[in-house]
Amino acid sequence: MSTLMKRSEVSQENTWKLEDLFSDQASWDKSYEELKALKGKASEFEGQLNNAKNIKAVFELEDDLSLKIERLYVYAHLHHDEDTTNPTYQALVQKAKKLSVEVNEALSFITPEILSLPEQELDRLISDPELADYKFTLQEIKREKAHVLSKTEEALLAQVGNLSQAPQQIFGMINNADMKFPKIKDEHGNEVELTHGSYIQFLENPDREVRERAFKAVYETYRKQKNTIAATLTANINKNMFYSRVRKYPSVLEMSLYGDNIPKEVYTNLIDTIHESLPLLHRYMKLRKKLLGVDELHMYDLFAPLVEEYKWDINYEEAKKMVEDGLKPLGEDYLKALRSGFENRWIDVYENEGKRTGAYSWGAYGTHPYVLLNHKDNLNSMFTLAHEMGHALHSHFSDEALKYRDAQYTIFLAGITPAVLTDSAPH
Repeated sequence: MSTLMKRSEVSQENTWKLEDLFSDQASWDKSYEELKALKGKASEFEGQLNNAKNIKAVFELEDDLSLKIERLYVYAHLHHDEDTTNPTYQALVQKAKKLSVEVNEALSFITPEILSLPEQELDRLISDPELADYKFTLQEIKREKAHVLSKTEEALLAQVGNLSQAPQQIFGMINNADMKFPKIKDEHGNEVELTHGSYIQFLENPDREVRERAFKAVYETYRKQKNTIAATLTANINKNMFYSRVRKYPSVLEMSLYGDNIPKEVYTNLIDTIHESLPLLHRYMKLRKKLLGVDELHMYDLFAPLVEEYKWDINYEEAKKMVEDGLKPLGEDYLKALRSGFENRWIDVYENEGKRTGAYSWGAYGTHPYVLLNHKDNLNSMFTLAHEMGHALHSHFSDEALKYRDAQYTIFLAGITPAVLTDSAPH
């Protein structure tokens, strides 16, 4: 729990290799200018989407534009997440977002124009062999007809895309760039740095006073920003309500599920199942309270070890080895891809000043995925490595086997692979 590194102090071997997306900033700039010019071609198809040939051509252009903006945006955002205080990459993300909005606006006529065709003609196009690669796209367009607006209205909604991202962006800057926690005293009386990444380590400390100090330091810091955070949350709620009403959904929940074609009952059943199982959680909490020997169980007691001899330090190299050993049943092809991720710098490993909190897997089609970690030498971080590499390898094999549109998968499906890998890692 030493002083947090600056980004410039992180060794290259523990950073992700973004040169696999663009060799340098000049290459990014060149691609950006090419895309700005290419998006103008979309207008050539407006008013012409009444036959399979033109629809196929506009979908091919849409794929080309989407792939290019995806790569530009991912590169900018990954650099930004390395150090959210860096103004160079703050500006680059905004530049990529602005172009993304312009591309979406340029393409916004496609769906309403296709839906303006007679239903019988649309069904014929869905079955047309020339559009076989886009059959699912056309089926989805038809399914969403009730929630698609006119050309003019869709273009207007596309233009406000940047505004709709503001609540999330503002909170991200507060949480990752501006928020600093105070130093606290550890079990030896030494002042130590408290960060997003080290917080859970403090909550796992056997010394209850250390846990309490860490907990109060974090939440007191958030409390000082409570009005700003509340306003940001309110703005996000209002944004979601606006989109659900404009697109004629019964609720924000149903709008959120509709894109993945998930019935509302699937979601509510999950919630009901959790509620039905709460007595087991309450029973566990009573047992935890008893084993810890405390009069009252607090939030800062939920991660504390229940046995005195608990101490399991796992450094990053050991974590990689344990994950690989745990995944041997998945076969050599899977392990080969896993090793490639470990050896070829898919992963940004350690926490540094300004780095985005948490962990994720992300990338652009046509290149390998990337994984952001804030690794600590503990069991939880080992499981996080297994989990995020599950996402990464899901994307890797999906991209390898499928065309661009077919390689995309829903968030409901995304959770399955990492859950399997986390459970497969050594316990």
